[in-house]
Amino acid sequence: LQRASDGEAGQRSTQRCAYSGQDFETLSGLETHHARNHPRKPLICTPPPTRDPEIIRAFLSAWHHEIVCVVEGIDAITSHTVRGLHSYKAPSDGTWENLKTSDIVWDGIFRRCVSRGEDGACVVDFDAFHDLVDVSGETSVGPPPAASHS
Repeated sequence: LQRASDGEAGQRSTQRCAYSGQDFETLSGLETHHARNHPRKPLICTPPPTRDPEIIRAFLSAWHHEIVCVVEGIDAITSHTVRGLHSYKAPSDGTWENLKTSDIVWDGIFRRCVSRGEDGACVVDFDAFHDLVDVSGETSVGPPPAASHS
Protein backbone atom coordinates (compact mmCIF):
# COMPACT_ATOMS: atom_id res chain seq x y z
CA LEU A 1 0.00 0.00 0.00
CA GLN A 2 3.04 2.23 0.05
CA ARG A 3 4.69 3.26 -3.17
CA ALA A 4 8.20 1.95 -3.67
CA SER A 5 9.26 5.23 -5.26
CA ASP A 6 8.31 7.12 -2.08
CA GLY A 7 10.60 4.86 -0.08
CA GLU A 8 13.44 5.31 -2.55
CA ALA A 9 12.94 9.09 -2.40
CA GLY A 10 13.05 9.03 1.39
CA GLN A 11 9.41 9.94 1.92
CA ARG A 12 8.15 6.68 3.45
CA SER A 13 9.41 3.79 5.53
CA THR A 14 9.60 0.60 3.49
CA GLN A 15 11.59 -1.71 5.80
CA ARG A 16 11.46 -2.48 9.53
CA CYS A 17 14.18 -4.03 11.69
CA ALA A 18 12.79 -7.24 13.20
CA TYR A 19 14.93 -6.78 16.33
CA SER A 20 14.65 -3.09 17.22
CA GLY A 21 11.39 -2.23 15.44
CA GLN A 22 13.02 0.82 13.84
CA ASP A 23 11.73 1.81 10.39
CA PHE A 24 13.99 2.58 7.42
CA GLU A 25 13.31 4.29 4.11
CA THR A 26 15.51 1.94 2.09
CA LEU A 27 16.82 -1.61 2.27
CA SER A 28 20.38 -0.27 2.34
CA GLY A 29 19.51 1.79 5.43
CA LEU A 30 18.22 -1.34 7.16
CA GLU A 31 21.33 -3.28 6.11
CA THR A 32 23.62 -0.58 7.55
CA HIS A 33 21.66 -0.51 10.81
CA HIS A 34 21.70 -4.30 11.02
CA ALA A 35 25.46 -4.55 10.41
CA ARG A 36 26.13 -2.04 13.21
CA ASN A 37 23.58 -3.19 15.77
CA HIS A 38 22.81 -6.87 15.14
CA PRO A 39 25.89 -8.34 13.37
CA ARG A 40 25.43 -11.87 14.72
CA LYS A 41 21.73 -12.15 13.95
CA PRO A 42 20.22 -13.00 10.55
CA LEU A 43 18.87 -10.08 8.53
CA ILE A 44 15.08 -10.28 8.43
CA CYS A 45 13.39 -7.80 6.08
CA THR A 46 9.84 -6.98 7.07
CA PRO A 47 7.76 -4.07 5.85
CA PRO A 48 6.20 -1.82 8.49
CA PRO A 49 2.61 -2.75 9.35
CA THR A 50 -0.02 -1.33 7.04
CA ARG A 51 -3.77 -1.24 7.16
CA ASP A 52 -5.62 -4.51 6.62
CA PRO A 53 -5.77 -5.13 2.85
CA GLU A 54 -9.09 -6.99 3.16
CA ILE A 55 -10.75 -3.85 4.55
CA ILE A 56 -9.28 -1.76 1.73
CA ARG A 57 -10.39 -4.27 -0.92
CA ALA A 58 -13.93 -4.35 0.48
CA PHE A 59 -14.07 -0.54 0.56
CA LEU A 60 -12.82 -0.17 -3.02
CA SER A 61 -15.23 -2.81 -4.34
CA ALA A 62 -18.30 -1.62 -2.42
CA TRP A 63 -17.99 1.94 -3.67
CA HIS A 64 -16.83 1.09 -7.22
CA HIS A 65 -13.65 3.11 -6.84
CA GLU A 66 -11.02 3.53 -9.47
CA ILE A 67 -7.51 4.90 -9.31
CA VAL A 68 -6.74 7.43 -12.02
CA CYS A 69 -3.09 8.04 -12.98
CA VAL A 70 -2.07 11.05 -15.01
CA VAL A 71 1.46 11.41 -16.36
CA GLU A 72 2.46 14.68 -17.97
CA GLY A 73 5.68 15.76 -19.64
CA ILE A 74 7.10 17.91 -22.40
CA ASP A 75 8.18 16.52 -25.76
CA ALA A 76 11.87 17.39 -26.20
CA ILE A 77 11.55 17.92 -29.97
CA THR A 78 8.34 19.95 -30.26
CA SER A 79 8.10 21.38 -26.72
CA HIS A 80 4.46 20.29 -26.67
CA THR A 81 2.87 19.04 -23.48
CA VAL A 82 2.23 15.30 -23.59
CA ARG A 83 -0.24 13.58 -21.26
CA GLY A 84 -0.98 9.98 -20.52
CA LEU A 85 -4.07 8.85 -18.62
CA HIS A 86 -5.01 5.42 -17.32
CA SER A 87 -7.58 4.28 -14.81
CA TYR A 88 -7.44 1.18 -12.66
CA LYS A 89 -10.88 -0.05 -11.62
CA ALA A 90 -11.69 -2.09 -8.56
CA PRO A 91 -13.94 -5.11 -9.25
CA SER A 92 -17.52 -4.44 -8.23
CA ASP A 93 -18.06 -8.12 -7.38
CA GLY A 94 -15.01 -8.39 -5.09
CA THR A 95 -13.15 -10.94 -7.26
CA TRP A 96 -9.67 -9.46 -6.88
CA GLU A 97 -7.88 -12.59 -8.09
CA ASN A 98 -9.43 -12.34 -11.56
CA LEU A 99 -7.42 -9.88 -13.66
CA LYS A 100 -10.27 -9.76 -16.18
CA THR A 101 -12.51 -7.97 -13.65
CA SER A 102 -9.83 -5.99 -11.79
CA ASP A 103 -7.01 -3.80 -13.06
CA ILE A 104 -5.44 -3.65 -9.59
CA VAL A 105 -2.83 -6.23 -8.57
CA TRP A 106 -2.17 -6.81 -4.85
CA ASP A 107 1.23 -7.76 -3.44
CA GLY A 108 2.98 -6.87 -6.67
CA ILE A 109 5.43 -4.25 -7.88
CA PHE A 110 6.72 -3.47 -11.34
CA ARG A 111 9.98 -5.17 -12.26
CA ARG A 112 12.87 -2.71 -12.43
CA CYS A 113 13.23 -1.85 -16.10
CA VAL A 114 15.45 1.24 -16.02
CA SER A 115 19.20 1.04 -15.48
CA ARG A 116 22.40 2.88 -16.35
CA GLY A 117 24.52 1.77 -19.27
CA GLU A 118 28.31 1.57 -19.15
CA ASP A 119 28.47 5.09 -20.56
CA GLY A 120 26.16 6.38 -17.81
CA ALA A 121 23.18 6.79 -20.13
CA CYS A 122 19.72 5.69 -19.05
CA VAL A 123 18.69 2.30 -20.51
CA VAL A 124 15.05 1.19 -20.59
CA ASP A 125 14.25 -2.53 -20.97
CA PHE A 126 10.91 -2.34 -22.76
CA ASP A 127 10.55 -6.15 -22.63
CA ALA A 128 10.25 -5.89 -18.82
CA PHE A 129 8.22 -2.67 -18.83
CA HIS A 130 4.90 -4.30 -17.80
CA ASP A 131 6.31 -7.25 -15.83
CA LEU A 132 5.25 -7.60 -12.21
CA VAL A 133 7.12 -9.08 -9.27
CA ASP A 134 5.09 -10.80 -6.55
CA VAL A 135 6.29 -9.41 -3.22
CA SER A 136 4.17 -11.72 -1.08
CA GLY A 137 7.08 -14.18 -1.16
CA GLU A 138 5.80 -16.49 -3.87
CA THR A 139 7.17 -15.84 -7.37
CA SER A 140 7.59 -13.29 -10.12
CA VAL A 141 4.86 -13.03 -12.71
CA GLY A 142 4.69 -11.76 -16.26
CA PRO A 143 2.65 -8.85 -17.45
CA PRO A 144 -1.04 -8.76 -16.60
CA PRO A 145 -3.49 -9.29 -19.47
CA ALA A 146 -4.51 -6.25 -21.45
CA ALA A 147 -7.10 -4.15 -19.66
CA SER A 148 -10.65 -4.62 -20.84
CA HIS A 149 -11.40 -0.96 -20.18
CA SER A 150 -9.43 2.25 -19.75
